[in-house]
Amino acid sequence: MADRRIEAVLIAMSPGLLLAVGLVLSFMLFLMVGPSGLKQSASRRHGSVVVPMIYVRFFYWLTDPIARGLGRIGVHPNHITIFSLLLAVATGATLASGWFMIGFWLFFATIACDLIDGVVARSQNAQSESGAILDSWIDRAAEGAVLMGLAIYGRDTLLLELSLWALVASYLVSYTRARGVTLGIDCKRGLMQRPERMFILCWAIFLSPLVALWVEPKAVQPVFHTAMIGVGVLAFFSSITAVNRLRWIMNSLTERATTTGSTARTKST
Repeated sequence: MADRRIEAVLIAMSPGLLLAVGLVLSFMLFLMVGPSGLKQSASRRHGSVVVPMIYVRFFYWLTDPIARGLGRIGVHPNHITIFSLLLAVATGATLASGWFMIGFWLFFATIACDLIDGVVARSQNAQSESGAILDSWIDRAAEGAVLMGLAIYGRDTLLLELSLWALVASYLVSYTRARGVTLGIDCKRGLMQRPERMFILCWAIFLSPLVALWVEPKAVQPVFHTAMIGVGVLAFFSSITAVNRLRWIMNSLTERATTTGSTARTKST
């Protein structure tokens, strides 16, 4: 049984080996030639401890030709956004069934579509408020689908509680910023913004079956301890990010109210 599981994981990994080699070679080429002409695009998203700026610029450099090609054949960015949701649902269903390596590649494709739609929108000058709300809505739904898939698989383990915690914490991070924007304060602070959450979740899913080959070689239904660790880290730091955003927005509102009150008193005198 263990030999079959090892063979299944290796077969599932084989398409990704070519992709990994291609990405490494592309990154080496990117470092040699430099991100020419991408300063404006890359500045739209800042780097972080989890996702350094060099990788952000590499993404724009890599996807710019893809975006131009999709624009030439008439693909609308909303079509890519909706397709990313379908991939996320398929990811959740695959993870719930225990096929973590296949789920990883589906999730990788989900993230790629989610990132490319913005590049395509800018390349086609097709940015709109309706597209922005659709993208945000699908982002939340896609993240929920993946975490629910993990929760279903780990329903008899701690992975269930950690996945639900991560789901709530992730939504609080996004909701706190959205609510702040309605109050006139755009808060993008915190370690666990959406790219960082997706990055950690992607690695947790990818490493889980590989680690399980050595940690749980005879398990028919592995616990996938790596997924537990990754989701737990995501949940913990997302909670901290949500609380820090809440504190920062509340302090900003208090300062604004104090400043407004002081100004009003000055004018009245």
